[in-house]
Amino acid sequence: MIAFVSTAHAAAPAKGGCPMPANSLVLSELQVGIGAKPRWLEILNPGDGAVSLSNVVVRVTAKGIGGAAPTENGVLEFNLGDTVDALPSGEVLLIGHLPPDPGGGKPPGPYFGLSMLDMGASFVLPVCDVKLEILSPTGPIDLFKYNLCTSGTPPSGDAVWQTAFSLDPAHADICDNDDVATWCQTTAAGSPAKPTPGKPNDHCDLDGDGYTFATGDCDDDNKQTSPIALEACNGVDDDCDGSTDEGAVAPVDTCLSLGICAGPLLDGSPVASCQGKAGFVCTYPYGYESVSETLCDGFDNDCDGETDEGLQNACGGCGPVPVELCNGKDDDCDGETDELPDLSAQACGGPGVCKTAHAICTPEGPACALPEAHQATETRCDGLDNDCDGLTDEELGLGQDCTAGQGQCAAAGVLACAPDGAVRCVAVTAEPGAEVCGNNLDDDCDGETDEEFGIGEQCSVGLGICRVFGKRVCRATDDGSPTTSSICLANPTPPEDVEWCGNDLDDDCDGFTDEPGCTRVGAAEPSCRASTGPRSGGADAGMWWLVGLLLAGLLSRRRYSKSSSST
Repeated sequence: MIAFVSTAHAAAPAKGGCPMPANSLVLSELQVGIGAKPRWLEILNPGDGAVSLSNVVVRVTAKGIGGAAPTENGVLEFNLGDTVDALPSGEVLLIGHLPPDPGGGKPPGPYFGLSMLDMGASFVLPVCDVKLEILSPTGPIDLFKYNLCTSGTPPSGDAVWQTAFSLDPAHADICDNDDVATWCQTTAAGSPAKPTPGKPNDHCDLDGDGYTFATGDCDDDNKQTSPIALEACNGVDDDCDGSTDEGAVAPVDTCLSLGICAGPLLDGSPVASCQGKAGFVCTYPYGYESVSETLCDGFDNDCDGETDEGLQNACGGCGPVPVELCNGKDDDCDGETDELPDLSAQACGGPGVCKTAHAICTPEGPACALPEAHQATETRCDGLDNDCDGLTDEELGLGQDCTAGQGQCAAAGVLACAPDGAVRCVAVTAEPGAEVCGNNLDDDCDGETDEEFGIGEQCSVGLGICRVFGKRVCRATDDGSPTTSSICLANPTPPEDVEWCGNDLDDDCDGFTDEPGCTRVGAAEPSCRASTGPRSGGADAGMWWLVGLLLAGLLSRRRYSKSSSST
């Protein structure tokens, strides 16, 4: 069973009316049944009002079915008005034949919920060079052409839709189903669009790429073109955006891409340019050499990833090999450094340590490399002629008189070499002794005299009111032998017999002031309290306070007098 459907057959009327008043019906679907398969024509009224079918004729013109024409002259006509008076707005009229159910033998019923104008079992739609027309008394209303034959032979199995046309342009209405892009062929299996009498059909997808003309497929006969296709360099609008070959990217290895071929041309255009149906054409920049490199210019001119191959000298550069210079480098790239014939003539060497000197190259030219032991002026006492003047250690004063040690240990000696290469005074010195107080000698040979005794420094002896100040002197011995210690020369004042309360003085010179058991002024027993004055209360309180004040003044004078005499 082969069917042709229009995806616009149930579309709403176009602006201005669809169809025009003279063309009030459209052919929206047909199915070519083979054997016991259903076959029909579907006629739609897309207008706003009912259309009279009086004298409306359906004409089928074909070469025949398997060689037999539908009539003797190849034309079949039937008048719709003989059976149906009018077709209401938006309704569909099915014309054809629906065979009974082959399994149950039941008579055919409504098809997809629609009644069919049954033309009888003899009704068959031809397959070869068929033209279907709807004609009114005023002229053609709609037209459709198809051909399912190849070289006049009917198809077997799934047929191929070879030809389809809309209404003749001279009679075209403004309905969408007059656009061939809205029509497609299908089979009973429902691919690519399933016929559904009286219902909207799926959009046509003739090439099976998932897109139709309605969804942006600009070439429904080419599966390589669709809105999601990648644009290729082929002169075709692959992605259906209205532009051709835009953004097409040359596949890897389309052109050489190394060396000077890696960048764009001088005008900024890429090496690979799209030339439409010719594909990508490679245009290489100036300096490109297609066979092998002849220019030794530091560029990969043949774009093979190597630079100046076969053209470089031993040092990897262009031109002759550089001349060897005296600079510590292998200028001529022969594996040797500074191999110059004039180095052997360089004056070098001399007496002393300079016997091992040798000629070398420096950035400034040939020079003499002196040994590490060389010195411009001898300072190392090592028995060598370090300054290469024929003399050894002549500037170090060896053998001259000198003094070693200090203080009582000092001894005369001579200058000589030490094991570490330094010059030292060699002499026999005395062992240092203990420092003696007061002899003005450095007895312990440390560079200081009478240190650690503090002779002449201020000092003090005694505590409290007995303390007096003096000077530190050497301690005298009974036999007059040297002494190694010092004392403070001062005599402390004798202490008071008692500790007096309330005067903030250490009267008994024991290191404590007004300690418990102190004696109150004017009292016979110890009674030191918080108050330092006479007790309050009584008729003679004022007298005792005056007596205490006088006694304190006398004691203070006595202590001052003793202190002055001690100093």
